[in-house]
Amino acid sequence: MKLIYKTIIPLLMQIPFFLEGANYDSLFFYSLKNYFFLETTVYLKGDYYTQFTITENPENILYVSYADKIREPSDYSVKWDTNEQNIRKEENLFIEKGYQTFCYKAYATSATKLRIRYNLYAKESVAFIVFHELMHNVLFKLKLEIPNSFREAICDVVGNYASIKYSERAEFTDLNAVIIQVNKTEEIYKCINFFCSKIELYPRFQNHYHKKCEKQIQVILTDADLYQKDRFDYHVNNAYLLKNRYYSRHYFLLKEVLYKSTNIKSFIEIIKKLPPDEDEAVELLKKYLMEK
Repeated sequence: MKLIYKTIIPLLMQIPFFLEGANYDSLFFYSLKNYFFLETTVYLKGDYYTQFTITENPENILYVSYADKIREPSDYSVKWDTNEQNIRKEENLFIEKGYQTFCYKAYATSATKLRIRYNLYAKESVAFIVFHELMHNVLFKLKLEIPNSFREAICDVVGNYASIKYSERAEFTDLNAVIIQVNKTEEIYKCINFFCSKIELYPRFQNHYHKKCEKQIQVILTDADLYQKDRFDYHVNNAYLLKNRYYSRHYFLLKEVLYKSTNIKSFIEIIKKLPPDEDEAVELLKKYLMEK
């Protein structure tokens, strides 16, 4: 199998079908990476987005939440496996114990490997993926002890901001398409934040809120790119909200901070100052926004 991916896949890439949309154009990926490194001034060494993943199977990531609140059991660590059967077996054990579960199929990870599926995504989505996952690698390189509840939101904010700024100067992506993509994601995050708050206040009505949240997300995803459907098009329950709240809860606060700082480099300098405690980190960012 490894031999197939190392020899046949690169040859297939020369066929027009695989080049459709130019998502695998090496110049496109080089342009994205070069822009990101220049903007962050953090130069990562490695084979980022130059090698194909060994398997096209997504990472199946299992999230578990209490049934009466959006919270992960204290003794649970997120599990993942490219073999879905293994994860489903694990999932059934938690379902039997009364927990709510969510199995997320991740096609984009911080391993930054290329996938054939990326050819089905719009170039604007590919740009976001590259910026988001490279930002994960920046956070890892800097060894920042920031709250875990901030990491995904930071990478999403940078991914969206960089996609917009990149599209203002590069010809590979369309600015209007990027803005539509960002707006849809932010609408979904507002929806998730709203219903998370409702469930926290009125947990007895959670099933009602799950259905309303899912319905609203389905409406937002109308005409959305395949990547956004891969991210958000699932049945909604507490575990689904738990997973996505890592992205949405502090997203809008961090977005304000990034836009006030005016560039990604300055934003990273602010992020470096964040304490490990979530509440203290929120207060620090709010104080920054109040400064003239």
